[in-house]
Amino acid sequence: MRQDLGWSLDGTLIWSPTINRPDRVWYTIDGEEAEAPAGQHYVGHSRHSALSPDGRLLLGEDGLPTKITDIATGEVAGRQRVLQLHAWAGDDEVIALGCAGKCGNEFKNGLVLVSVDGSRVTQLAANSNSQADGAWRAVLTPR
Repeated sequence: MRQDLGWSLDGTLIWSPTINRPDRVWYTIDGEEAEAPAGQHYVGHSRHSALSPDGRLLLGEDGLPTKITDIATGEVAGRQRVLQLHAWAGDDEVIALGCAGKCGNEFKNGLVLVSVDGSRVTQLAANSNSQADGAWRAVLTPR
């Protein structure tokens, strides 16, 4: 089975994915095991930072509804009617897996842009059945 490595946000450490929690093991460039970098949070089992660009908010776990938490207070900053929060699109909006309209089931979904408070949802890609043959999978990369 293939295992891709990823870089810490500051580029000083690398990580290897695991199937457990925590979902990554950290290493120095020389291959020595290291502690996880302080203050770095990631979307589970992905390369995407869970911290907002301004460092104030943290993406929550998958599942309806999702939530975003204020780092300073620990309070929920907002709940969203989406399945998964994938990546920040600014300080106040997130790219997510969900539906802008009404979905027949959780597997008929698409990419949406959702506000932190969940009040605005904009469809970014057509809904498709993620369990069907030939289903597409979104790949998000930093720009």
